[in-house]
Amino acid sequence: MALSRLFLILLLLAWGAAWASDDDHGDHDHDDHAEADAHDDHADDDGDHVTRVDGLEILHAWAQATESDEARIFMEIANEGDADLTIMGGDTDIGGAVTVMAISYSDGGKPVDIGTFPLKAGAEIDLTPDGLFLHVSDLSQHLDQGMSFDMHIDIDPIGEVEIVVEVEAADAATHSHAGHNH
Repeated sequence: MALSRLFLILLLLAWGAAWASDDDHGDHDHDDHAEADAHDDHADDDGDHVTRVDGLEILHAWAQATESDEARIFMEIANEGDADLTIMGGDTDIGGAVTVMAISYSDGGKPVDIGTFPLKAGAEIDLTPDGLFLHVSDLSQHLDQGMSFDMHIDIDPIGEVEIVVEVEAADAATHSHAGHNH
């Protein structure tokens, strides 16, 4: 019961933040982003940190360096299409399952698995260290600052979307490119 109430609160907060956010990621210009040709391709003219597929834009995917066997993945996601989307999870070659998780402030800041996350048409959401994020379990290697790796995100109804995740410092609070123009 408490987990259901927590999920509802997190969902409402995230939806409110997504709907209230403006459509320009701060000072980013959407018209300058590269367009992907297929579901599993990613744009490469912006250093692999922008992916656009079927009205979906994923920007600045990153993780904190870790010596653990698990990691949290953060990014900006915008649904610029006409259809509602659902973030389902995913996978990566360097780890196990990718799950959708959020910080539970009612449970002392512990992360909780929320299963899936809906993203309404026209909405945006930032996955951040202190909110919603993707969790990778069973890493086969440590994540060292400066490395990058491919990850697939399952997004309904689009399907599998490939992104490149850049690894920042272990204490990073944002992606090192956040806030610049593309």
